[in-house]
Parts: sequence; C-alpha cells; structure tokens
Amino acid sequence: MGRATYVALVSAAILWFCGTVILFHVQATRAGLVSRAGLVLTAQLAGYVCILVVAVLSARRLRDLDASPWWSLAFAVPYLGVVLYLVVAVPYLWFFPGSSSPNRYGEAVKRPSLVTVLAAVLGPLLVLCGLFVLRTIIQVDGAFL
Repeated sequence: MGRATYVALVSAAILWFCGTVILFHVQATRAGLVSRAGLVLTAQLAGYVCILVVAVLSARRLRDLDASPWWSLAFAVPYLGVVLYLVVAVPYLWFFPGSSSPNRYGEAVKRPSLVTVLAAVLGPLLVLCGLFVLRTIIQVDGAFL
C-alpha cells in the first residue's frame, strides 16, 4: 500500500470515527436520550474500531516499506499506541517512500491515481475539520466526555 492510499484510508477511518460520534450525539440529543455513559461507550467502541482499522492499514503500509507488519500491533496499546503513532508512525508511514522494487512482502506499489492523491491531500484537512466539530460539541455540551 503506497503513501497516498494509506493516508487517504487512514483519513477515511478517522472521519468515520468523528462522524459516528457526532451523528450518535446529535440523534441522542434530539431524542432526549442523552446519557453520558451511553455517549462515552459509543465513542469508545467507535475509537476501538478506528484503532483496529488503522493498525491493519499500517501493517499493509509497513510491508510496502519492507518492515515487519507486526510493528502495527504497538498502535493498539492503549494511550501509548496513540503517542507512538503520532510521533513515530506518522512521519515514517506518511512520508517515507515505499520500496521501488519488489521486496520480501511482494511487488512494488504502482503510482497512485489522481483521485487517490486528491483524497490523500484533502483527507487530513477534512479530519481536522471533523475533530474541530467534535471538540466544539464536547466544549458546548460538556456532558459528552
């Protein structure tokens, strides 16, 4: 999996997380079912799914970099995994080019399409917007987390 595809798919996973939490919160508020425990549980479950998806995508990206995909399990460690991902994985997985020739995990990745490159550029920007909306909801509502 190349850089552009990886960034686009990780951005999509994080956007799914933000969207799930925001939509559940809005629906629960409209229905009058605002329960702090229910909202936190939904956010946690969506977060675990997002972490699992990012770990699987990271394993595929590590293969392209000719590194062991088992390193992606470190991202699933609570709290430490997020720090490791932001400090180590983002620079390495997002910006280092993959193998230009076949490696022990398979063939070299082909050039990404224009749509994939656009998704890789716009995805992180949309993630920032989603996180901003999520932060705003948490600040305004106060009962969310």
